[in-house]
Amino acid sequence: MIGAISLRTSGVYFIMITLAFAQMLYYLGISLETYGGDNGLRLAARSRFGGRSTSPSPRSSTTSCWRSSSCFLVVGRRLVESRFGMVIRAAKSNEPRARAVGFSPFRYKLTAFVIAGSTGGLAGARWPTRRST
Repeated sequence: MIGAISLRTSGVYFIMITLAFAQMLYYLGISLETYGGDNGLRLAARSRFGGRSTSPSPRSSTTSCWRSSSCFLVVGRRLVESRFGMVIRAAKSNEPRARAVGFSPFRYKLTAFVIAGSTGGLAGARWPTRRST
């Protein structure tokens, strides 16, 4: 929903509206009592993303993050070299021409927006935090 609204703008306006949405979600997140409310986020334990608890070893957690980032790089490279990536590049250089050829740049840009947001969210969930002593 945020992507559909944000992609209607371009240039500096796109940057400003995505920043505004990010700030609204940030303040919503830090104001919820579940996540610590005004006292801040509690990050004393490692991420348990997906219901699985990670290993207590910092080395294994870091290795897991390296594996995830390597997988993201491989998948990202394949996306860039695919037809999807070609349409995104065409829409970036000349959107009216991409539309004239028969592609809907909005759909492709929205998909890229969702992929980028999901990747960033997953990277944040996988980030290894230190245990408090």
